[in-house]
Formats: sequence, structure tokens, C-alpha cells
Amino acid sequence: MFAGASVAFLWAQTGSAQVPQAPAAPLPPAPAAPTPPPPAAEPARLPASPPQPKVAEPPPLDPPPAPEAPPSRPVFLHTGAEMERLKSGRTSRAPASARPEPKPSKALPPDFVLHSSPWIDFTLTSFYMEDRVGNFLNLGVQFGGYVFERLRVSARMITPLEDVSDGYNNYSYAGSNGSGSFERVGARSMSVLYGASLGLLITNSKTFVFGPSLQFQRTDVSAYGSALALGLPFEWTTQRNLRVGFELGFGHAFGGNVRLVCRNFVTNTSCGNQTADRPSGTTVLFQYSMGWSLGSL
Repeated sequence: MFAGASVAFLWAQTGSAQVPQAPAAPLPPAPAAPTPPPPAAEPARLPASPPQPKVAEPPPLDPPPAPEAPPSRPVFLHTGAEMERLKSGRTSRAPASARPEPKPSKALPPDFVLHSSPWIDFTLTSFYMEDRVGNFLNLGVQFGGYVFERLRVSARMITPLEDVSDGYNNYSYAGSNGSGSFERVGARSMSVLYGASLGLLITNSKTFVFGPSLQFQRTDVSAYGSALALGLPFEWTTQRNLRVGFELGFGHAFGGNVRLVCRNFVTNTSCGNQTADRPSGTTVLFQYSMGWSLGSL
């Protein structure tokens, strides 16, 4: 039995050695690694073009209006708005480096001119009263003020710098009667021209006043009569209470008389005196003044 088992085992080994075994199936190949895509080619750089010159823009079809030209009137006739526009135009045209720094100024109340009342002025005056007296250069003084916010009241006194005699006519013969002739005798020289005025304020800004006035004038010699005139005073008052102004006056001279002396033809003695009225005429006054306002001192 043992022998049979050994024979069977040996036979099995021999049979297995003789039987060819089928080759094993090949393993599938490993998947290849993915190939990376080639890098994208950089776009070709074009050579830099030279800078092109700037082309000026064409002017607009509808240009803005030109700035308003400053008024051609004299400076003393400008309104407050025109003066502010002129000052702002000069400041904008000046370079920034050349513009002075604004200095702080004392604020002015709207009625600064009214607070500058009363005032006193020293004057240089020229006056002429037809068929009476006249002189070119005279010194004077003037007092005044602004009352009730609308009225200008003033009084003046003027004295000539030279002798001012009667300017009625250049000849003295004045006619005759049956016994003699009349000769015109001139009145004495004047020493003072005085007067007063009352006006209405038309323009009253912070520093400027214009108030047409009715003037009354008379000398210290009653033979020269009186005069009524329309005065046009232009006055400026600064922040430091300094006043500057000038005044024009045109009107009518009236009144007064002339003394006539009669001389006898034969004896050359006096044959009586008479008086005659002076003819009316024109009166003119021009005055420059400078002074101070007393209300704010």
C-alpha cells in the first residue's frame, strides 16, 4: 500500500513536469504620462511709433462773449458796482506772485458817510458875479453835515488873496441933466464872500456822496447884491475821516445898486447924488476842498 502511494506520487510529479503550461497573459502597459502643451508663443512686439505732434483744437463755432469793456466815463462818475468790477479786473490780470497780500481793513458800516457828519473843509475857490465882483484865487472854510439821511447842509466863508474892486464897467460917465453930468462911483472893495446851501442826496455809497444843492451867496458890500446858484458837489470820505471834494455852481446874480454923483458944468461943484440899480447877470463858482469829518473822531 505504501508502495502504491509512492508510485502514484511519482507519476503525478512526472505528469506535471511533462505537461506544458500556458504562458501567463501579459500585463497591460501603464498609461503614458500626458505630454504638457507647448508654451504659447509671445506675440511679436511692434516697434514703438514716434510721438505724434498735438493738433490744435479748432475754435468753437460759437465763442463766448468778450468780457465787458470798462466804462469810458471819468473815474469820479463811476458807480460802486463799476468800481468793484474794475478793481477785480486789475487783480485777475496781475500775476499771482505780484499780487500784494490783502491787508485786513476796518469794516465800514453801510451808512459810513452819514456817521462822518458834521465836517469841516478848507477850500480854494474861484467866483464871478457879473457886473459886480470876481476873483480867481481865494481861500475859504466850509462847515456842513448830512441830516435826516437825505439832506446836505453847508455854510461857507471866502476871502480873496488880493484887492477885489467894483467890476461894473470900465467907464464912469453915466449921463447928464440940465445943470451937470453924472459920474458913476464904484463901490468899495469886498473883503468876504459868504453863503449857505441846502441840497438833496442822490448818491450815498460807503465813501462817496453826490447831493445837488441850492446856493445863496452874498458879499460884505450891499452894493454888489446877491446870487442864487445850483451847486453840484462831489465829495469822498475815506476810512481815516479825510474828505476830498470839488463843487461847481452856476446861477443868477441880482440886486445891488450904483451911486451916481452930479457935477455942475460951470462951477464943477456937486449938484446932488443918485442911485441906480445894477443889472442882473450870471454867477459862476468853482471850488476844491479838503478837510475832515468830525463825527467819527
